[in-house]
Amino acid sequence: HLSKGTETESWSGAYDGKLRPTTGAMHDKFSIKRDGTFHVDTGDGETVDGTIITADDLKTYTETATVKTKDGHEYHEKVIFDRVQ
Repeated sequence: HLSKGTETESWSGAYDGKLRPTTGAMHDKFSIKRDGTFHVDTGDGETVDGTIITADDLKTYTETATVKTKDGHEYHEKVIFDRVQ
């Protein structure tokens, strides 16, 4: 278990799979579809493709993704986010 503290970022756009810029995020562009699949371009050649599942109580969401580094390496990650009010 690894905790990196609090992260705040924002994104605004339709759930249409089109990449849009982010604000305050560790990546440059983000897209998502209604089924929860998403794509991230970090701006330095790294990409992330995965799925977001929101808990029924809306207090957490789980992100499962495949990350491809700019040098071609690939790894998988699973991150659980808690909603902070």
